[in-house]
Amino acid sequence: MGEPSVSMLEFPLKWTKCPACGSERALADMILKEEQAKGRMGKGLMGAVGEIVVPIADPRIAPTVVPVLVCIFDVCADCGTYYCRDANKVMGTPMPGQQTPARRPQPPFNP
Repeated sequence: MGEPSVSMLEFPLKWTKCPACGSERALADMILKEEQAKGRMGKGLMGAVGEIVVPIADPRIAPTVVPVLVCIFDVCADCGTYYCRDANKVMGTPMPGQQTPARRPQPPFNP
């Protein structure tokens, strides 16, 4: 999947393959499905190694409702690459201390 232009983005965005090796085996998702098969986890959940929630707002202004980017990360079960699997834009109320685009953390480096 090539990089979409900003004007073409339609959320949610989903990546089903590892960007490094092309595998469709995502570690947390595989573990979740295994636990669901054993009856230990309910249906309708999403396996994830990490999540970043980024309000799209000027940190100097205190808006009540802003667009929020939510990215779900997983790890490739075959090569270990940490990658974004799902991204969605929703409307929400920023919580104190939530990351803004200028302060958001960077995902781990993949060697």
